[in-house]
Amino acid sequence: MSDLIKHQGKDLERKISDKINLSSSKLATLSKALSKKRPRIFYQLIIFVIDGSNSMNAKTKERISRAQAVHNSVTETLDRINRSKNRECFDLCFIYFSDDFTVDIECQNITTLDQNNDYNPLRKITPRGTFAEGALKEAFSIGRQYCIDNESNDHQVLINLLSDGSFDDRALSKKVIDQIHKEDKFEMSCQYFEREIDFSTTYYAWDEANDEIDKSSPCTPEEAQAYDKKHAEKFKKFVTQPELFLSSTNTEIIRNHMIKSISVVSKLLD
Repeated sequence: MSDLIKHQGKDLERKISDKINLSSSKLATLSKALSKKRPRIFYQLIIFVIDGSNSMNAKTKERISRAQAVHNSVTETLDRINRSKNRECFDLCFIYFSDDFTVDIECQNITTLDQNNDYNPLRKITPRGTFAEGALKEAFSIGRQYCIDNESNDHQVLINLLSDGSFDDRALSKKVIDQIHKEDKFEMSCQYFEREIDFSTTYYAWDEANDEIDKSSPCTPEEAQAYDKKHAEKFKKFVTQPELFLSSTNTEIIRNHMIKSISVVSKLLD
């Protein structure tokens, strides 16, 4: 009888041990499954088109250059996306423009982006004039290719333009933007970086007939302020939705609008 009890006891211990091992195995499998990368539910491309003209050297209210303010705003915006549970849904592209343009990052997922990247436009392109047409055409081309590549997936393109708005080729740039507005899968947001009017600086009038700066016609700072308001109204026409436009001199407000624009368009920032 004693041997029988011992035998039954050992069988019970073995069964309990087997169950514990099985439970541990299931837990390990479950833990592994949960740690796997979340399935991608959406393909959102954000193309940052950033002004690298000489005017981006101007100081903001925070006493830093507009270019450095851009770097700070973009870095904080990307940090916000990175904190989203849907961060793997975001692909990024960066284009900087002045007299010409350069593509610095093309269609890279945010999860693989170097967090120490520099987004100061003055360190990406030689700061001269403000010619945006080429950069906008390139953004449009990259966006259309992204749509083709992701035709079988749910996808969208957001072009985010950040500039002081005083384009030397505004009429030509507007033609490209009009094309972008016709595309179903494209949205466009803009941050108009207002300038701080310096009353010791020479400003120039706006040539209404040619829709460009008239370097032969100096104007007063008060006139410059009036022109800036007019530029902002013109710039507002670039966006695809009214809430995707902002005009400000404040870096924090500009950053918050970038985040808001991405959230409004993608609906993925939790």
